[in-house]
Amino acid sequence: MGSPCRNRPRPDSAGPRCYVKQADYQPSLGHRPRPSPLDWTFGVFVPSYTLRELAINVRKGVDKMRRKVDSRTVWSLTVIRNGKQENAECIEDSEFHYGRWPSEVSGATPRRLPSGLIDMIGQAGLEEQAMESGLVIYLTAAPSERELWTQFASTVTFRSTKWRSSFDTRTLFSREDGGDGTFELVDLYNPCMGGMNMPRNVWVRLGELPMSTLAWAMGSGILDSDKSRQIDLSQWIGKPMDNTIIPNDIMVLPGPPSRAYTFDDTG
Repeated sequence: MGSPCRNRPRPDSAGPRCYVKQADYQPSLGHRPRPSPLDWTFGVFVPSYTLRELAINVRKGVDKMRRKVDSRTVWSLTVIRNGKQENAECIEDSEFHYGRWPSEVSGATPRRLPSGLIDMIGQAGLEEQAMESGLVIYLTAAPSERELWTQFASTVTFRSTKWRSSFDTRTLFSREDGGDGTFELVDLYNPCMGGMNMPRNVWVRLGELPMSTLAWAMGSGILDSDKSRQIDLSQWIGKPMDNTIIPNDIMVLPGPPSRAYTFDDTG
């Protein structure tokens, strides 16, 4: 007659050991099984994962691949109308908060748009919408459908002596189709973080503000106006003369990032 105990200890050279039938072994869900002595004998142990852990690791790998920057990467700059400036009569005089994600937009000093973007806004018929709320600027070094983008070529690169920071190299880009519009890109390349160097050509496309971004802007108070409206001195004395290439009150666009991002990122 057999013993009532199915898991009978049997002594061997390694000491007492309990042999368990395969059908009787059910590992706890969510826990990794411990390595057997055989695994350690050969010096190799490959851990097994639960389906949930495997899905998390795959998702992390896919997200890392998506954030890798190359020439096909599209990065963006969100510009939102400064609601407290109520005396601007045209897009050239309008000021905008701008940034890659909410914290940058909230902390940015409002500035005017560069001439290269103003020309594109006029051609796309987005002037009224831009002055009411804002828009999104998309940039890439190698668009898949070039007919939907406007090409700008680098003309001159200079290093700012005013700002003592890691990212004080800027490149001036001019429109390639004969227009006279320009803008500046600040070089964000960091060899320690990855990314790519400033390209020779950049393609630009404009888009409307997503509803989620517009809702955030309304909730943050950026679009709110002052209760009292004051007349700006420029309405009395006219626009100031400025002979510099890019005046200081014109916003600078970001160059290629070290990683891909969306507006919902925290930076």
